[in-house]
Amino acid sequence: MIRRLVADGVPQRPVTKDFGVGRSTVDLAAAWLDVDESAFEVRVTIKIPEPAARLFAHAKKYEETAREAVSVAARQWRETVRVTIDALWRLFVAAL
Repeated sequence: MIRRLVADGVPQRPVTKDFGVGRSTVDLAAAWLDVDESAFEVRVTIKIPEPAARLFAHAKKYEETAREAVSVAARQWRETVRVTIDALWRLFVAAL
């Protein structure tokens, strides 16, 4: 069975949890057609609504921006510590 998440009509990635949709589809089709489950293959495509796809795209963009900001902040914290230690060291050496 192949299950893929579809956003804007484009498959995105395999779905790790299908909540039984694929299995239920196979069971239903086998019962409806009165055939063995191994006689066919079922492909389940989940298409999210357009508003949800837009929200997903916006959220992804904002998350990427936030990750970049966190990275910049971390570098600035490290530089702050380095400058502070350097200044304290110079004071210590000057006091000798």
